[in-house]
Amino acid sequence: MNASLPNPKTDSNGHRIAVRSAVVAGLFCLIVIGGLIADYFRRGAHDPLDAPQRVVLQAELIEHPQDVALKEKIRSLDLQLRQEYFSHLIFTKIGTGLLLVGAIVFLISIKRAQTLRPMVPNPQTETTSSNRDILARRRATWSVGLMAALLVVAVGIGIVLVDRTSPNTSGWTQLAQTLREKSTALADDSATSKESGSTVDKTTTPDKKDLPTPEEFARAWTRFRGPGGSGHAHESNEKNLPTKWNVDSGEGILWSTEVPLPGNNSPIVWGDRVFLTGADESQREVYCFAAVDGKLLWQTELPGTPQSTVEVPNTIADTGLAAPTAATDGRHVYAMFGNGDIGALDFDGKLVWSRSLGIPENAYGHSTSLLVDGDRLLVQFDQGEPKQKKSKLLALSTATGKTLWSVPREVYNSWATPILIEHQGRRQLITSADPFVIAYDPTDGHELWRAECLSGDHGISPVFADSLVYVGNEYCDFQAIRVDGEGDVTETHIEWIADFALPEMVASPVVVGDLLFFVSTYGVLSAFDLKTGEQIWEEELEGEFSSSPAVADGRVYLFSKEDGRGTILTVSREGYETVSETNLGESIVTSPAFGDGRIYIRGERQLFCLGEKTK
Repeated sequence: MNASLPNPKTDSNGHRIAVRSAVVAGLFCLIVIGGLIADYFRRGAHDPLDAPQRVVLQAELIEHPQDVALKEKIRSLDLQLRQEYFSHLIFTKIGTGLLLVGAIVFLISIKRAQTLRPMVPNPQTETTSSNRDILARRRATWSVGLMAALLVVAVGIGIVLVDRTSPNTSGWTQLAQTLREKSTALADDSATSKESGSTVDKTTTPDKKDLPTPEEFARAWTRFRGPGGSGHAHESNEKNLPTKWNVDSGEGILWSTEVPLPGNNSPIVWGDRVFLTGADESQREVYCFAAVDGKLLWQTELPGTPQSTVEVPNTIADTGLAAPTAATDGRHVYAMFGNGDIGALDFDGKLVWSRSLGIPENAYGHSTSLLVDGDRLLVQFDQGEPKQKKSKLLALSTATGKTLWSVPREVYNSWATPILIEHQGRRQLITSADPFVIAYDPTDGHELWRAECLSGDHGISPVFADSLVYVGNEYCDFQAIRVDGEGDVTETHIEWIADFALPEMVASPVVVGDLLFFVSTYGVLSAFDLKTGEQIWEEELEGEFSSSPAVADGRVYLFSKEDGRGTILTVSREGYETVSETNLGESIVTSPAFGDGRIYIRGERQLFCLGEKTK
């Protein structure tokens, strides 16, 4: 009989250890929660660009645009704020993980202590023993319920803190996000399925033989930064371009048209049509304007999908929900939005197909633009962190939206737009994101070469000239990479590195002659030798710049952010000369497009067409 009774001494030791473990785990959870809460209230603005000290300095810069010391102070503060912001984000994620582990240990210890609670042998009647068993079961039930409640509270606190810290994904919908990604992957091979929200109009599907010729593509402005993503106007579009304009008198302005919804994408042009996109929290639209007079010919809403309408992604003002520039092949116009919706419309505004790629996990909002390669629509869809394995490169059928190929990318979220080049008969799709510059074969997506040379936030698109790809930013230096390599070319094909006077993460460079030009956010224009990377000169311009420079008829066109000041320069190895400086009266963060002697530029509210008026 005694052999079947519990050993009070043994149970007492185990009970004591379990209780102490629960106390330590509980205190640990309280300390972690306190640290997370303190960190949450200690930080400044959730968006580093909204930090009060930065806003004050920006206001001072508007009043004193030539203050070099003030610009340097803003530049240093901007870097400091970004570093602090991501440090806080990492701290919150680690703290939440530790909180969850502590909560689990606490609950297991409590349960263990309840189980090992010593009971002194006390022979009683059968009825009393039965009552004790019932009471013990009730206590066990209540303890399990208490443990579940504590676990929910602990996890809930962590999720709320992550949710308020992360600028992209709601903590309470993380599970839903995972499920959406799984359903999106299943729908990837069938863009016509109802589940993916796609539609296909076979009557408007273009025949491959009907695709435009390479010459037609070269003359049009089919993508962000025009032919090849270089920012250069085709020679057929350079004649009679305006060199000055005036909003008040109308000189040099052929027309201006209000754009219905906001967007930070740039115009594209095909023949007599100009395309833009716009979006807010409830709708995503594609616009077609008549190039001759700016009349809005049509506006078509891209339908949402079950994947993309669960939540609205958080973005900063400089990105918004319509940052990716559209692309066209002369038959369809292709558009993508910040919530991952993507689709095609014909030139009459009729929906051809649409689908969702899933809401991107991107710190500032998705802004990478599209490009067309024959019957393929190429999409660089970088998001999250490499360990999450969410980034990928896709080729979609321009006719149906169906995925033709998809390759994973071990990179962080990015904002740069890829370029398509050809060197020695080999076509290459050049992509850039922390930490790699990677070249792919656009026909099937297999990797050609890579260089590990990038770091930090990366939004500057690469350019190609003289057998070299130029890519980088001030956080990781600027690289000139030869494109004839195979495999890992980090140690063998980087021709030169520049480490000063570089752009931050917005305006992409441009090549003029044998010089590479950068313009920084705060108006520093720098010229570098293409072959050697030697800095030739550096000058201060008036204004703040997000718009990438463009080149037409030997002149460099720049548009500033504050009031849309247009600065036209001629450049050489000796320096630059100002042709003219005029403004459009509203903020400009987009890049210009050229077509048939006209310049199209999107402002904060309007689309402008600049050109010489015929008498």
